[in-house]
Amino acid sequence: MSDAITSKLADLVRNGRELVDDLVDQQDDAWVDDGDVAIFESWLAASGQLLLNVEGPESASFGTFRQIINSQRNPVGVKTFVVRQVFDLVLSVFEEWSCGSLRRFEDIVAAPILDDLLDRAERYRGDHRKAESSALACAVFEQAVRRIAARNGVSPSGKQLSTLVDEVSRIDAVDEQAAGRLQRSVTVHGNAVAARWDDVADADIAGLIVDTRQLVQDYI
Repeated sequence: MSDAITSKLADLVRNGRELVDDLVDQQDDAWVDDGDVAIFESWLAASGQLLLNVEGPESASFGTFRQIINSQRNPVGVKTFVVRQVFDLVLSVFEEWSCGSLRRFEDIVAAPILDDLLDRAERYRGDHRKAESSALACAVFEQAVRRIAARNGVSPSGKQLSTLVDEVSRIDAVDEQAAGRLQRSVTVHGNAVAARWDDVADADIAGLIVDTRQLVQDYI
């Protein structure tokens, strides 16, 4: 059941990212084009239904969803700000669902989504939420390493992350600078996953986010 929910949330995030990108030049108070309303309404309805199923009718997330929808006050159109705010909400729920136990992201999560999640990790770091920031950054880093490995013929199945980093570096799947990022980040990852917080400084988390973002941009 949890894997099915993760997959459905990931699909919503992926599709929502595409819709938000389509509105990149639109102001928040603009209306979605009439010909596209059905597409956006379908995604909003699917988002609301899944939030209801996952979080429950009395949850803060579903309550926020209803407030966003009700703030539009128009039954025949969709405001761009509604799409953007619901996307942020779904992304937040996906992040919490996926990273609460440091579960691995499914391969259907695209690079732009990983970048969005790193943005959220950076906001957590700015709010001095070390555990949340490092958990999210670690999950994205792990996903990046496993994808790089798989794309270069290195099976990630059953292997420690440090082993994968060593193998990827040994076969020159990444350049020298990227190999350095991998080695730095896997050390921070190990300390954070083990909750050795005395060995994880704010600068370490900041570096993990920066290095992981570069890996995602260059190799995912």
